[in-house]
Amino acid sequence: MNKKTLGVTFALGAVMALTACGGPSGQKQPISLEEIEKAHPSIIKNEGNPVDDAVLKVAVITDNGFKGMFQPFFSENTDDGIFMQYTMGGAFWSDEGLKILMDSDEAPINVHLDKDEMTLTYKINPKFKWNDGSVVSTDDIIKTYEICVNPKFIEATQSARYSPSKMNIIKGMAEYAAGEADHISGLEKISDSEMKIHFSEINPGVLYGGSTIGEFVQAKSIEGVPMDQLMECDAWRNNPPSYGPYYMSDITMGENVTFTANPYYLRGEPKIKTLEFQCVSGTQQMADMEAGKHDIYLSPKKEAFSQMAELPNVKIASRPARSLNYLGFKCGHWDAENGCVVTDPKAKMNNVNLKKAMRMALDMDTVGLKYSEGLSFSANSPLSPATPKYHDPNIKGIQYNPEEAKKLLDEAGYKDIDGDGFRETPDKQPLSINFAVTNSDSDSADLAQYYIQNWEAIGLKVNMLDGRPLDFNTIIERLTNDDPDIDIFTMGWSLGSDPDQINLWGKYTIFNDGRFTTPELQDALEACGSVEAMDETYEIQAYHNFEKIFYEQVPGAPLNHTVEILPVNNRVKYYDFSYYSPDYWDWSMLELTAEKPIAK
Repeated sequence: MNKKTLGVTFALGAVMALTACGGPSGQKQPISLEEIEKAHPSIIKNEGNPVDDAVLKVAVITDNGFKGMFQPFFSENTDDGIFMQYTMGGAFWSDEGLKILMDSDEAPINVHLDKDEMTLTYKINPKFKWNDGSVVSTDDIIKTYEICVNPKFIEATQSARYSPSKMNIIKGMAEYAAGEADHISGLEKISDSEMKIHFSEINPGVLYGGSTIGEFVQAKSIEGVPMDQLMECDAWRNNPPSYGPYYMSDITMGENVTFTANPYYLRGEPKIKTLEFQCVSGTQQMADMEAGKHDIYLSPKKEAFSQMAELPNVKIASRPARSLNYLGFKCGHWDAENGCVVTDPKAKMNNVNLKKAMRMALDMDTVGLKYSEGLSFSANSPLSPATPKYHDPNIKGIQYNPEEAKKLLDEAGYKDIDGDGFRETPDKQPLSINFAVTNSDSDSADLAQYYIQNWEAIGLKVNMLDGRPLDFNTIIERLTNDDPDIDIFTMGWSLGSDPDQINLWGKYTIFNDGRFTTPELQDALEACGSVEAMDETYEIQAYHNFEKIFYEQVPGAPLNHTVEILPVNNRVKYYDFSYYSPDYWDWSMLELTAEKPIAK
């Protein structure tokens, strides 16, 4: 689960062709996720016969370049992760429900769950090899766990990969992390190719991989490197090992990376032998596509989507984003000594009517049309549309309704006493709310002002913190340190396959930026990841209850759901952008039908 602030959250680009018109004025109307997916399905097919020796050209759309820390599990930089996402990882396969595929001899690791014994058994496929030809070993797996929870590594890197609330069900993890043991007792090495993980309980996090580690280091490549120097070591910077379909053979820092096919790849040597990744700025994206300079565009700037969709040489794949964008309310502080959130009952923003009213004032469907022309739409739940079975269709969420927002504020005692157009607090004191905004893109200030105008329309005085959008890292630091000048903020979370959100809203997670917790909310969160939730009926009901408590208490206000897009040049014969593929399609299967990408 990767955290990212979006400043003001809208996140996706234009889709003029998909925007319906309604009424005599031709006013644009919101469209559904289903309509978007129908127009731009997740699978792309092109005609033509594959050619030999063609080079796949990949554009990474970024205005910052990459940092160059290339270890798939421990990298926390978004741009670095893009380079590795489809090329260097893949230790586990997923089933149709996005849970870890069990008992498969074809998978890189055969995973077997014994509920009675409370263990996972890993049997490593002898074909699962690093690009130097050595087989991935249990030593690699165990070393990754030891790094993940090592206090020196965490202190030096500020790594967030260790999640005590999820991972401490592995026996011995907490003791090793506290320095009370010299090994993790729950990791039992049987041989170089087989091991068991012993748990204190088996809950859904074990099935989704939320309680275990999903990618591994090559232990021998970092032998002798101190924990506090790992992030700068040669094996993670210049010659990163890979058991994926490709490995990095040439790196020009911040600019481009050349990948070579891994001859020892589990599924056979990839069909395309060379990949060339290049950083391309957002301002050059459209010209690059029109000229046919690249085949695949990762992390595209979506505000140009209407233009992309009209290009005859490009097709666009889409899928629902596994993410959550929300409006946060600062309601307390982090107690570092006890490792928990402490909510202040008298905090300025700790009034449920005030929180609901601020969300009701925002017409997120209009925001989606104005700023992304249809590829983002109002959210009614903290759960992602990518996990629909957990959503209670009876929960409608907080909908746009400014008149109802005014009533809620009146009922709570927020009234304009002095006639200046702005409401005072129930204690008849002036109310001024500071809104933290990051300078995530060129529209950040404009969208923030749009929000502020909507809040002013229901009588709330909201000011942009420091009068301007601020640097991403600055806001993160101020939120983490509980800066008293921040009252509200917008935040985005990129979610994994595990729908459990205790790391976002739980009492014992520092990532609970709003610092809001109640016994009812904590109980609801814990139920979603409990032993009892191994029963799917119970699990679904637990998520329904979580949504109900979330709506009633508003620890945060979901803003919008978004759609991911992937532009692909027409010389790519087949591409599967879906989260699950029955044949476990990956980049080793890519084929090209021309010597060069096709121009407009």
